[in-house]
Amino acid sequence: MAVYLLLFAYPVVSVQAVRAFACHAVDGTPYLRADYRVRCYSDAWRPMAAYAAFVIAVYVVGLPAFIFYFLY
Repeated sequence: MAVYLLLFAYPVVSVQAVRAFACHAVDGTPYLRADYRVRCYSDAWRPMAAYAAFVIAVYVVGLPAFIFYFLY
């Protein structure tokens, strides 16, 4: 049951984690597309990007690798 829940949430979580790296330049200053109050590469953005990178490594890449390993 837990695997079904993880697979059901997979597309939403994956997209949200990748959105932490989507920046858009406005007058030469990069802002996060998900929240234009946050400047990319700033002190406020770095912890968010580190957490998103962790989620991408563990959940987005790790879950399919675990399922592949388990089924293989």
